[in-house]
Amino acid sequence: MFTDGYAEKSVELQFAEGLNNADKVCVYAKLPRGFLIPTPVRNYSPDWAIAFYEGTVKPIYSIVTYSMCFF
Repeated sequence: MFTDGYAEKSVELQFAEGLNNADKVCVYAKLPRGFLIPTPVRNYSPDWAIAFYEGTVKPIYSIVTYSMCFF
């Protein structure tokens, strides 16, 4: 189940399928709501954890959040 519903092509399901098909991704996980990372500003609750095969990507030290916007 994905937090944005059971829809066959939900945004989170599409994201997971993309990760599943990515050659550089070693493992990924949808994180539970209670998972928090302390930051100087406030606790951050990430949606996903993604690990890449060593040497396939350059490390980036940032937090990325995506949201769906409806205009």
